[in-house]
Amino acid sequence: MSKIPIFLIAGYTRISLDEAHQRYSLSAQGDRIREYIKSHSKDGYLLYKIYSDQKSGGSLDRPGLQELLKDAEEGRFQAILSERRGNLSLRRSNSSNYLLSGLLHCERSGGRLVGKCAHGRRGIYSYYVCQDKLRYGECDLDALPQVAVDEAILLQIEEVFQNEALIKRILSKVKVKLNKKLPKKVAELKSLEREMQRKETITRRYRGAFEVGSLDAQEFGFRVSELNEEIQLLRQREVQLKDELINLKVQPVTFKDIQEMMERFEKVIMSAPPSETKAFLRRVIKTIKVHSVGFIEPYYRLPVVRIMSGLVPLIGRVSQLFAR
Repeated sequence: MSKIPIFLIAGYTRISLDEAHQRYSLSAQGDRIREYIKSHSKDGYLLYKIYSDQKSGGSLDRPGLQELLKDAEEGRFQAILSERRGNLSLRRSNSSNYLLSGLLHCERSGGRLVGKCAHGRRGIYSYYVCQDKLRYGECDLDALPQVAVDEAILLQIEEVFQNEALIKRILSKVKVKLNKKLPKKVAELKSLEREMQRKETITRRYRGAFEVGSLDAQEFGFRVSELNEEIQLLRQREVQLKDELINLKVQPVTFKDIQEMMERFEKVIMSAPPSETKAFLRRVIKTIKVHSVGFIEPYYRLPVVRIMSGLVPLIGRVSQLFAR
């Protein structure tokens, strides 16, 4: 009879930013994690440790989470089990599921971090590593533990986008910015239309001069060709400006829209295939600047307009730091 391999799991419990979203206390979350792992003992599941935090907010600078990150970096467990709105979510270290590949940016070499895996004493260890370190060996950035970094970013996205005061403050600033842009864009469009009319008038004059013989064919062709190129560029900008004006005039996003987006985010994280999860993350993450293993700086996109196809991220940024 073959032996079932041991699968070490770390539990993580926390207090939500908004108590309304926290269905279970830290103690109850811990009990649920223990019960879940016990019910899967036949699959080799074994609890390594439960990490806890009572510090709420968007920052990842939390003792429990930082300890979890450190132990994950050392490969002490293979998965993280945490609660998401009353549901237990198991984040495995999976070499085919690097959610943040391409979004992590090395601030030392300027390259991107990609997902890799290696065999360690406790099994397969998945991590993110700078491409320049892989290709040339020139970057001294240490590898990031994949499962812990993925979980940390997912936790922060949930808390940042559920922070009503923060989101409403950003949306208010965005609204002011959009209101300032609108008259400028309208003025630019009118100026562009006048410029196109002026160049078209000049083109007609050249044509008239050519027809009466005061402008030779070669000079006429050169001047008209040059003007047509300029008019074409102006028309391209006109189309772009009109699209921008449409976006500026649509109904702005509200905090309720953001909440609905986060509900979809929860469903994606819980059950969608990795490709859908990655696509969703690329809608809300602009970039993640990695200075070191203990200093990671995510920048998030905030959807600011609502159109028929749903929420579209255009402008707006939320930056949060965490340091061990």
